[in-house]
Amino acid sequence: MALFHLSVTQTKRSAGQSAIASAAYRAGERLYSEYYGEYSDYTRKGGVICSDILLPSHAPPEYADRQTLWNAVEKAERGKNAQLAYSFDIALQNEFSLEENIALARQFLLENFVSRGMVVDFAVHQPDREDGGIPNPHFHVLCPIRPIEQNGKWGLKQRRVYELDEDGNRIRDADGKFVFNAVPTTDWGSPETLEHWREAWAEMCNAKFAEKGLDLTLVTGFGADKTMTAVISGEADIGFMGAEASVYAYQEGATDPVVNFAQLTQRAGNFLVAREEMPDFKWEDLKGEKVLGGRKGGMPEMVFEYILKKNGMDPQKDLTIDQSIDFGSTAAAFTSDDSAAYTVEFEPSATILEKEGAGYVVASLGEASGYVPYTSYSTKASYMKENPEIIQKFTDALQKGMDYVQSHTPEEIAEVIAPQFKETDLETITAIVKRYYDQDTWKENLIFEKDSFELLQDILEDAGELTDRTAYENLVQTEYAQKACEN
Repeated sequence: MALFHLSVTQTKRSAGQSAIASAAYRAGERLYSEYYGEYSDYTRKGGVICSDILLPSHAPPEYADRQTLWNAVEKAERGKNAQLAYSFDIALQNEFSLEENIALARQFLLENFVSRGMVVDFAVHQPDREDGGIPNPHFHVLCPIRPIEQNGKWGLKQRRVYELDEDGNRIRDADGKFVFNAVPTTDWGSPETLEHWREAWAEMCNAKFAEKGLDLTLVTGFGADKTMTAVISGEADIGFMGAEASVYAYQEGATDPVVNFAQLTQRAGNFLVAREEMPDFKWEDLKGEKVLGGRKGGMPEMVFEYILKKNGMDPQKDLTIDQSIDFGSTAAAFTSDDSAAYTVEFEPSATILEKEGAGYVVASLGEASGYVPYTSYSTKASYMKENPEIIQKFTDALQKGMDYVQSHTPEEIAEVIAPQFKETDLETITAIVKRYYDQDTWKENLIFEKDSFELLQDILEDAGELTDRTAYENLVQTEYAQKACEN
């Protein structure tokens, strides 16, 4: 699974940081700071696979020496709270060799950083020497914030842009001083540039994946019914959805059945949201109430009703479940109309309702239902037969993603996936990931077990959505997931 993580922070004196110390750590070297009059020694750290300095053509050639470069940076900054450098951490790809990753990183930095006039100090660390021994390949980049002019001298970080009146004359303030705005001399620190770099890195990685036969385009299906339609019609080669959709298609007489080859989640991913906090919530509290539910025959709604029945309730008699609202619109309906006391929501809607004070999560359907085969990857039997190598490579990549999830904290996972959810802040993403993480949502492996498939059919049968049970072997293929575990 490709993780196009690219994050940036600033190295600054106000935080007690030193450019020399930062460079020494990343390169695993012993460097002397003229500013502080002391050495930073990280020669015993080890694990540095390679380090290099990339210079634009107009930079003094002596800056190819790490100690010379960063002492020059420190000398150019006089302020005790000065901002010294941009510090980047950029994810490499487990699917590429070390040599391929290093070459790709160098190409990316030359085309996107050095070409802008930036000085680049980068290092690649041994993947399993950091993060508690967990393979997490990435490279570090340190770039001076202050630009170098064409004459080789350090330039200004900011310039004054004076405010002018309608006649083009400078405006003075109450003290008689000209009014101006401090404008950065480069775009290196702008959110737009950072986003451009993220996209450029993703494009380069995707191009490399394409060379390896993993050329993927990701689109949103908006529900299992629509995703299944896309797979059957050939609009999509692989679908990610609830496995119940493959059962429905099969019992409707599909001649080319859609087969599940990788189970991703093992718990329901939605939550019951109430209008008030209910620390002592019991499922019996839903008696006589109206709940905004999911589409009839969909896994979210069936799991909800499955839970109600487990708790001695009749979904048709003991409460009112409104199934008339379109997928993705229930949260908005809940806030605009107070006729329903509860709503069943996926993330990020559940967390957003809480942050807005419009609702409170009182129960997890994933915890209440227990382990159920909630989502899986599937494809038509004909596509699987014709493209076994693609399915295997795809499954291998998924397993690497699952390995990452199992070995990292919710905070680390949230930071990695944040660029894919630009509309949601990191705090919210972290809260969402933690909810799923704490309830053991993701499978350790991708093997869709027979017991899980039979439980799925039990739920379908109980909901009145199953006419005849289907043999496990007809709709589940475990060969690719098993091989992915071994790789």
